[in-house]
Amino acid sequence: MADTFSVSDKDKNVLAKDVPSPVTISKLTGNTVYAGWTATKNDDDSILNIPDQTTLPNKPVVTLKPGDKTVNAAVALAKGDGNAPLTKVTVSYKTQAGTDKLVPVDVEPSKMNVDINGLTDGTPYQFTAVVSNAAGDSAVSDAVTSTPQAPLSAPASSASSAGSSAAAPASSSANPASSAAAPASSAAK
Repeated sequence: MADTFSVSDKDKNVLAKDVPSPVTISKLTGNTVYAGWTATKNDDDSILNIPDQTTLPNKPVVTLKPGDKTVNAAVALAKGDGNAPLTKVTVSYKTQAGTDKLVPVDVEPSKMNVDINGLTDGTPYQFTAVVSNAAGDSAVSDAVTSTPQAPLSAPASSASSAGSSAAAPASSSANPASSAAAPASSAAK
């Protein structure tokens, strides 16, 4: 008969009871270091200290902010992931329509975001990310797309001979963003 083991956490909660080796513990939190576990060999009560175990990070999330010939990619751990130290963060990108090879960009793990410069305005790009810790690499994030855009030219303002100027009507359809009101707090500055 094969040896069986019981595994307990640092608080003596039984995580697995009378199971053959290798013992698998499920429902663990991603990107977490589990320390202080013990395994008891059930036929002779030998207690083994289990080295710290780190779980893989879950699939990260990428959010994008386009700019002029650039896109800022911010990477976040999956909701619910723990705080095991990250060893590497990589954002990869390519043109959305093309068959281009993904271009990997290393991201400082303490910052979790990077500006990808030198992109072509008006061209959609697809971005993914992978985060790594001592246990290994996460799954690749869902792909997200962003299109860098040159800044819009501000329309030239014209002043009347009396020194006053006319405001653009709020219903301007040429550029919906130009009709957005500034937050009230910015007027007080």
